[in-house]
Amino acid sequence: MNKVFFYFVLPGLIPAVFLTGGVESPLRLIYFPAILLLTRFFDPNSLLLSSLTFCALYAILPLIVGDEYPFYAVGENVPAFLVMALASGYLSGVIKGEEDSVRKTSDTYHGLTNALNLNITNLQSQIDSMMERYERLKELDVNKTHFLSSISHEIRSPLSSIRSFSEILLNYSDIDDDTRKEFLGIINEESERLTQLTNEILDVVRLDSGRTQWHMDNVDVGEVIQTGVKTILPLAKNKGLLMETNLPGNLTLVKGDRNRLLQVMLNLLSNAVKFTSRGGITAGAEEMPEEIRVFVRDTGEGIYPEEKEKVFEEFYRIGDELAGRAKGSGLGLSICKKIIEGHRGRIWVESQLGKGSTFYFTLYKKSIAAREDAMATRGVDLVGGQIMILEDDTAMRRILRENLEAMGYRTLGANSTRTAVELARLRHPDAIITGYLEGEEQFSEIRTLSSVLGIPVYMVSVINDEKSGPQVAVNGYISKPFDKDQIEKAIRAVLNRDSGRITIISNKPDEARDLQLFMGSKGYETSIVPDADSVGSTRPVHLIVVGSFPKDDLYAVLTTLRTSGSTVYIPIVLTLNILVRDMRCIGLGTTQYGGGLEKMVEMLREKG
Repeated sequence: MNKVFFYFVLPGLIPAVFLTGGVESPLRLIYFPAILLLTRFFDPNSLLLSSLTFCALYAILPLIVGDEYPFYAVGENVPAFLVMALASGYLSGVIKGEEDSVRKTSDTYHGLTNALNLNITNLQSQIDSMMERYERLKELDVNKTHFLSSISHEIRSPLSSIRSFSEILLNYSDIDDDTRKEFLGIINEESERLTQLTNEILDVVRLDSGRTQWHMDNVDVGEVIQTGVKTILPLAKNKGLLMETNLPGNLTLVKGDRNRLLQVMLNLLSNAVKFTSRGGITAGAEEMPEEIRVFVRDTGEGIYPEEKEKVFEEFYRIGDELAGRAKGSGLGLSICKKIIEGHRGRIWVESQLGKGSTFYFTLYKKSIAAREDAMATRGVDLVGGQIMILEDDTAMRRILRENLEAMGYRTLGANSTRTAVELARLRHPDAIITGYLEGEEQFSEIRTLSSVLGIPVYMVSVINDEKSGPQVAVNGYISKPFDKDQIEKAIRAVLNRDSGRITIISNKPDEARDLQLFMGSKGYETSIVPDADSVGSTRPVHLIVVGSFPKDDLYAVLTTLRTSGSTVYIPIVLTLNILVRDMRCIGLGTTQYGGGLEKMVEMLREKG
C-alpha cells in the first residue's frame, strides 16, 4: 500500500504545476528533492517508471491550456528530469544493495549467535554430565572405602577371637575340659559368624554386579512365609516370644526366586526376634490388585524416624554403639532390598519407638510379572507367531512381510505408530519389528504401546540388496545421549580389538567431534567424512560409525556402504537419535555382512 502511495508522489505534482504557471511553474523544481527522497522507498525500475509518468504528464500540460506549445521549456526540463531519475535510480540501487548486504550480515550474525548459543548449551550439558559422573565416581569411591573398612572391621573381630582362643588352646596344656569346650564353642561360633559374613559379602557383590543367577518360577508366598516362621520359631521360643502367621486363603501365585524370597523372610524374621524382648511377631500377606504385600510385624523397641531409610544401607546397624546389642554384619537388610528390587518390588519399614516395627515388601502377581518378564527378557519363541512390521516405506514393509511369512510367521503391516497402536490393541501380535526411529517422539509411542500391552519390540536396519535380497545391514548401535561406557561396549562388541582405524560418517560437527574425541582417547585412529562416498579405500578401515541421519539419507548411506566393494564387509555401528531402553536393537555383532534375515530371526528366537 505504501509503494502505491509513493508511486503517485511525482505524478501528484502535475496539478500544482498546472495551477501555478504550467511548465514554467516554480513548483516543478520540487520534483528534484521529491525523487531524491523516493530513492529510500523505490527500486530503480519503479523509480524510473514513476519519473516517466511525471515527464509524460508534464509534456502534455501545454496541450490542455491550448496556447502555443513551449518547446523550449519542455525541452529543457524533461531531459533534466530524466537525468535526475537515472541518477536517483543508481542511488536507489546502491542503497538497496547496501540494505541487502546489511540484512545478510545481520542474518549471518544471528545464525552464528544461535549456533554459538547452541554450542554453549551443548558444552554446558556435557559439563553437567561430566560433573554428575564425577560426583557419582566420587560417591562410589567413598562407598568402596567405607565398604572395605567395614569388611575389615567385621572380619577382624571374629578372626581375633578365633586366633586368641586357638593360641590359648595350643600353648596351654593345663586347661580343664569345661574351659576347653567353652573356648572351642567360641571358636565354632565365631567361625560360623565369619562364614555367614563371607556369604553375605558374596551376596552383596553378586547382586551389585548383576551376576546373580535368578531361578524364577511360580511361587506360593504363603508357603514361603510358613517355612520361614517354622525355621525361626525355635529362636522365638527361646526368648519367650509368640510367633504367628496371618494369611488369607488362596493367595495368588507370584513370579520369583523361591530361595531368595525365603532368604528375605528369614532375615526379616530373625531381625524381629533379635530386637524384640517381649510380645510377639506376626508374619503375613495381603492381596492387592496387582501385587502381594508381605509384612513382618514385631512388638520390639522400634526405629527412629531418621533411621527408616538408613537401615537398608550396607553395614548400618541400629544403635551399634550401645552395649549389649545383638551381633550382626549390617548387610542383611541391604541384601533384602537388593533381592526385592531384583523382583521389581519395593521394601520399606513403618515403626513407632517403643511400640515395634513392621517391614513390608511387595511382589508382582504371576500374570503381571509375566508381562514384565516379556519386557525384561526381550526374547520370545515366535515360531508360527504373529509379528507386526512397523515401517513407513511400503516396499520395505512388503519385502519383510513376504520373507517372514516364507519362514512360517504370520505378519501384520503398519505404516505409522498410530496404526500400529490400533492394530496391536485389536490383534495383540507376539512381537513388533520396527525400522529406524528418527526421534524420541516416535520411540515414546512405541515404548508406551509395548509397556501397556506387554509386546516385545525389536528395531532393525534392513536394506534391499539387489543381488542378495533383504539383508540386516548394521553390526551394532550407539544411542544418544552419548555415554562413554555404552560407546566403548558397542565398539568392542563389534570390533573385538583394542586398536584400529575408525571412519565416522556424519554431517553434524558436534556429533562427529564427540565421537572422535572419545574414540581417540581410547587409542583408535579416527577420521571424519560427510558421506559414504568419501570413505577412502587407500587405507584399510576396521570400523565405520554412521552418525544420525534422516531416515531416507541413512538408508542411502547404508546401501552405498554395503554395495561398494571396498566397504561391503567392514562392520558398521549406527548412531541412534534416541536413548535405547525397553526395546532390543538387532545387529550382526561380529558377524560379517550377508546371510539375509537369519540374524533377525535368530534374535527373535532367543530367550533372555
